[in-house]
Amino acid sequence: FSRVQALSAISHKNMAHLLGWSIDSSTYTLLVVYDYPANGTLEEQISKIEDPKMIGLDWFKRLNIVAETASFLAFLQHEISPPIFHFDLQSCHIFLDDEFSVKIAGFGLGISNPLPNCSYTKMHDVYNLGLILLEVITGTKSMDIPVTALQMIRNGKLEEVVDPFL
Repeated sequence: FSRVQALSAISHKNMAHLLGWSIDSSTYTLLVVYDYPANGTLEEQISKIEDPKMIGLDWFKRLNIVAETASFLAFLQHEISPPIFHFDLQSCHIFLDDEFSVKIAGFGLGISNPLPNCSYTKMHDVYNLGLILLEVITGTKSMDIPVTALQMIRNGKLEEVVDPFL
C-alpha cells in the first residue's frame, strides 16, 4: 500500500492522474486506474506510423516526449526523498495528453520491497529510457532493437536505423 499511497500523494504535471486503486485480497492483485489522455500512449503513437493513413509523430514531438520523460525521472530520483524509481518504464506507460505532453504511469507497484538506495534501480530506469529513445528514433518496438541498431551503425548504415518518416 505504501508505494501506491506515496505515488498518489505526488502532484506533478508529468504524473498520470491516478483515479483509484484496489487490491484483490484473495490473489493480492493490484488494480490501478489512471485517467487516459487524449493521444493514448507513446507506443500507440509510434505504431501508428506503420499505418499509411496515419500521420506519425514528427521529430520535435518525439524529442519533447523523451526530454519530458527524462526530466520527470530526474525529478523522481533527485528531488523527492526518498527517491522514487519507476522499475518498468516502457512506451506503453508514457501517456500523451491533447498537447502531446507526457504523463507517466505504470510504476512498478507490484514490487514488494524496492531498494531505494540501490544503484541498480537508477540504472534500470536509465536503461529503459535508452530503449525508449531507440524506439522513438527507429519508430519500432523490438526486443532486439539495441543489438540491431548497433550492428547497423557499426556497418555504416545509420540511415537504416532512423525512422523513414522522420
